[in-house]
Amino acid sequence: MKGNLPKPLDLIGELLVSNRSRSSGRPAPLTIGKILTWADAHYQRKGCWPTSRSGAVPDTAGETWWRINESLLRGNRGLPGGDTLPRLLARQRGRRNPRGQPPLRVAQILTWADAYRRSSGRWPGVEAGPVHEVPGLTWRAINSALHFGHRGLPGGDSLAQLLARRRGRPSYRKKGRLSIGQVLAWARAYRARRGRWPHAASGTVAEAPDITWMAVNAALSEGLRGLPGGSSLSHLLQELSRDRRGQTG
Repeated sequence: MKGNLPKPLDLIGELLVSNRSRSSGRPAPLTIGKILTWADAHYQRKGCWPTSRSGAVPDTAGETWWRINESLLRGNRGLPGGDTLPRLLARQRGRRNPRGQPPLRVAQILTWADAYRRSSGRWPGVEAGPVHEVPGLTWRAINSALHFGHRGLPGGDSLAQLLARRRGRPSYRKKGRLSIGQVLAWARAYRARRGRWPHAASGTVAEAPDITWMAVNAALSEGLRGLPGGSSLSHLLQELSRDRRGQTG
């Protein structure tokens, strides 16, 4: 079936959906029933429902809740897509937001973004800090909610993409798209030369002199240049390191 075929490598696909079966080298299929069984076991052990940040799923071959959430969202591994782990657990298990956070609405986010631009002369990004109208809320949290479908939002979006669609903010597509394969190739080459992984302040990418690691990090975080957002260079490389340890363990 088409749903069982892995999608082309993109920013998150190579790492966050990399639970490969030993026989075929492809990600193992998932079902809603299997995910709910693992979620129920998590609840029995810890007294709370899992989130995308809950780490590894015990007694599985390298499965993580982050990868499960990504597969629900993107429709990988036999799943229909357009869903998230929080929404699935809310529907099927009555999970409530433990923080009691009110829902977010796209119209309200745009109102806050308009106010930010009037006061600062530019559109907000994930590094813009607090949303002045809402104590305790940050633009990074809004971007995460847009991407993962938290707080009543549908998911699969980013702050940059929303502002590009609804407010005409430049999307930087003319600079060319990035892929996870390219970013990882650059990172591996950097490590081979320097003996360490790059970070956001590592300057220019040697293999692409018109690109900086700061720009790569911003694209990963804000969803620029064809990337979904909600990540960072450090997080991407941490996932790579964990996967490599899992393969050699």
